[in-house]
Amino acid sequence: VLGDVYLARNQPQLAETAYLRALELDATLAGPYVQLATMYGRSKQYDQALAKLDQSLRINAKAVPALMLKGIVLEQKGDNAQARAAYEEILNINPRFAPAANNLALLLAEQPGGDLEKALQLAQIAKEHSLSPDAEEGGDLGFFARGEMPAEFDAVVFNLPAGRLSPLIKSEYGYHIFLVEERRDA
Repeated sequence: VLGDVYLARNQPQLAETAYLRALELDATLAGPYVQLATMYGRSKQYDQALAKLDQSLRINAKAVPALMLKGIVLEQKGDNAQARAAYEEILNINPRFAPAANNLALLLAEQPGGDLEKALQLAQIAKEHSLSPDAEEGGDLGFFARGEMPAEFDAVVFNLPAGRLSPLIKSEYGYHIFLVEERRDA
């Protein structure tokens, strides 16, 4: 929890120290590994992020949040084949997990010679099983100003470059992945 407080205060070095200390006390805790992976992924330390995710997945191989983050990190690293495998593994665990279905659909649709039929099927699954009220618009939140959405959204969206996918974010509403398509001046 202390690591989360430091992250909220934008003190990543102290957060990292707190998460590492938690793991020294109990290496069977999956949460600190995922939090460290999130931090490393945001700072483009992809190999470190993947190492922490692998440690987390050794504790619970079916942990969907860790697998989802692994897929995102692999995509950011440019390893779409392994990202696809991570998303497919999630869908084997939970065939209705909308974020994995959505990301896999995007990978298939963007891949030269990709399976467009499967991409459309997955996009439909994502749309049907999303719990978000904006699911009918494909999850598009439209334009919004800082403070109009939950703090977890702001922390990611207003620091995310246009065209980049965020890591998996958890809020009181569930799990989210963001893509900033464009920005407007306030």
